[in-house]
Amino acid sequence: PDHLRGAVTWSSMLAWWVGREEVAVRTGDEDVTGAELMARAAGAAELLREVSPPARPVPALLTSGTDAFSYLIGGADVGRPIAPLGPLLTVRELRPCIEALGGDVLLVDPGHLPLAEDLVSPRQRIVVAERPPTSTAALSMAAEADDTAFVLHTSGTTGVAKAVHYRQGALADRVRVNAGLCSIGPGAVYATASPLHHIAGFGNHAVALAAGAAVAPIPRFSVEAWRKLADLGVSHALTVPTMLEMLLEAGCLPLPDLTTLQYGASPIHPDTLRRTLAAIPGVGLVNIYGQTEGSPITCLTAEDHRLIDRDGRTELLASVGRAAPGVEVVIEAPDESGVGEVAARASHLFVRDDDGWLRTGDLGRLDEDG
Repeated sequence: PDHLRGAVTWSSMLAWWVGREEVAVRTGDEDVTGAELMARAAGAAELLREVSPPARPVPALLTSGTDAFSYLIGGADVGRPIAPLGPLLTVRELRPCIEALGGDVLLVDPGHLPLAEDLVSPRQRIVVAERPPTSTAALSMAAEADDTAFVLHTSGTTGVAKAVHYRQGALADRVRVNAGLCSIGPGAVYATASPLHHIAGFGNHAVALAAGAAVAPIPRFSVEAWRKLADLGVSHALTVPTMLEMLLEAGCLPLPDLTTLQYGASPIHPDTLRRTLAAIPGVGLVNIYGQTEGSPITCLTAEDHRLIDRDGRTELLASVGRAAPGVEVVIEAPDESGVGEVAARASHLFVRDDDGWLRTGDLGRLDEDG
């Protein structure tokens, strides 16, 4: 989309929605226009300015939807970046994340109040995330490239989850790369059932909204929730392999308006991918490999998937593709079979060492085609 070309921050990309009557969020219960979303975000910004000091992340227990998006956009605008946390995690897992952020406020959906009451320390207070009022005051959209837009946490599978600051400039670069790989722009309707606190959740909603696409959040995945996407005109969707297997088993993977299906977040079994290709032959499949600290790192494109079908390139069933545009990928300390740690360098990665490298902790190898 043209409005992405010169933008240097995520917030400036979102300014495309100001005053627009095109639908920005579709939930099945309501359609929210871009103008309405940005007015609610301005109301959320005013509330956050009152309850939290500047330049400090605000931990939050929120569910994907218009209200959560309003707080995330508003928080980015007034320097109170929201840090959504996983409400299905335990108190023992959540408390270190909240303490490390150093905030004195916990923003909470009404439905998560019991968990919040178990979490807060005496120096913190709970702020209930009611629907923010619309505001006639415009968002400033004046963020700097180094400002934090929002904070996501790593999975914590090897220890305590770590906070990753999604800086405005790097996030804008991520929008351009992701939107290009998945052909996302105005007129598209993007759906993901990944939770808000995950890079595949709001990390991708943030991309779609900035690219000018409407989003159709799925607060919790189920086969029935997927079926309902047919009524929302969903053209682009993200799934993880477990979801794909459930949808294939239920025979409801195809959607009438679906043009692009992105998958990732964990390895996919080659048989699952074969069945997916057979179930939606006209849909472009895109596999993106990355992590909370930075993504996309590599991509198996829609054309690569067509090679599997058309030319019998079955070895690609076990691949996550080539380096994404603008990404340098190397294999460090490879063994005799070529397997070593995957390291990547690009402007849209959020965690980098002094030389610009993200060392993923993942093992991989590169073939002669890259």
